[in-house]
Amino acid sequence: MWDDYLARLPVGRGPSVHLPEREVVVVSRTGGGLWLGLERGVGRYLNDRFERLQVQPPLDGKVLAIETGGDGALWVATPGNASRLERQADGSWRRTSLPLLLPSNVSVHSMGLDRQGSLWIGTAGGGLYRVNRLPTNRFGAESGLGGITALIDDGQGGA
Repeated sequence: MWDDYLARLPVGRGPSVHLPEREVVVVSRTGGGLWLGLERGVGRYLNDRFERLQVQPPLDGKVLAIETGGDGALWVATPGNASRLERQADGSWRRTSLPLLLPSNVSVHSMGLDRQGSLWIGTAGGGLYRVNRLPTNRFGAESGLGGITALIDDGQGGA
């Protein structure tokens, strides 16, 4: 990657590909190719072609890190947010957002999934965050619960 071109080394092993933006995050793609985090979205580089993913709702900032899930999904970090992207039958990608609520001066530098499916996010100046996997379960008024003032683990995977 130099300027706004992606090329194989040594030069000449394949065509150079002009990318729509200069700053990218590059992650290898299972099955070949690359995922590219862009200033405004995510792209896929496969078979010497670049394609921008159609994400709904659109990503709300520069992509800082990408992690591939074992189920074909992608985790993408943008400033203050982590999102899970899942491919839909029509080829588009559905985004589910998990706000990280990071201070504005803290940026994400890395992401990784553990064996239990939890997402770990490494930051510059903000430490390490653990994000629970999706889907999340909400227990509220429809379950007979109102305001929650205390919470403790029951030792059996519940609360």
